[in-house]
Amino acid sequence: MAAKTLRPLLQLEQEAAVVAEILQKSGKYQPAGVGILPVPCNVDTLIQPTPAELIARLETKAYNVFFYGGHGVPAPDGGLLFLQPDVIMSSTELVQVLTRSRVILAVFNACWGAQPDTDGDRSADGPKNRVIPRSSLAEVLLHHGVPAVLGMREEIADREALSFIQAFAGALANRLPIDGAVAAARVGHPL
Repeated sequence: MAAKTLRPLLQLEQEAAVVAEILQKSGKYQPAGVGILPVPCNVDTLIQPTPAELIARLETKAYNVFFYGGHGVPAPDGGLLFLQPDVIMSSTELVQVLTRSRVILAVFNACWGAQPDTDGDRSADGPKNRVIPRSSLAEVLLHHGVPAVLGMREEIADREALSFIQAFAGALANRLPIDGAVAAARVGHPL
C-alpha cells in the first residue's frame, strides 16, 4: 500500500513557463492610447532552488516582482515555504531578502500564504484555535515593508492556482493596478 504524500507534485515548470510568456509578451505590448509605451519585462526562473540560490539571485539583481509557486504551510513566524520536497525556507529569511532587494510585489501561488497560524489543536475535536497575530506570510511581509503581497488563505488545487495566476498575470500585463488585477482574476476564478 502506497502512502499518501502530504505535498502532491506540482507542475512548476509549466506554471513558470506560462507566467514568463504572459509577462514577456506584455513588455512588447503597446496598448491603445496616446503616449503609452511598452514596458520591458525580464523574467528569471528558478525551479526548486536552495535557499542560498534564491537569496543570491534576489540580492544580485533588481526585481520588482517576486513570484513563488509551490507548497507552503502556516507557522507562528509567517509560515514555511517548501523550495524542494525536503528543503524549507522560513518567512523570516524570505522577508529579509525581499525587503533588502526592494521587491514591490510578492505573489505566492501556494496554499496558506495568507492564513494566520493558530495556537490550538487543528483537529475538529481539539480546543478552540486562537489566531496568532501577524503570523501569516502575507502579514509578515507587509509588516516588514513589502508594499503588496498576494497569497492564498486556504488550500488550492494546482489547476485552479495556475488558472488564477494566468488571469492575474494577464491583467497586470494589460496594466491594471494590482488590486484591479486581483479582482479581474477572481471574476473568472473565485478563490
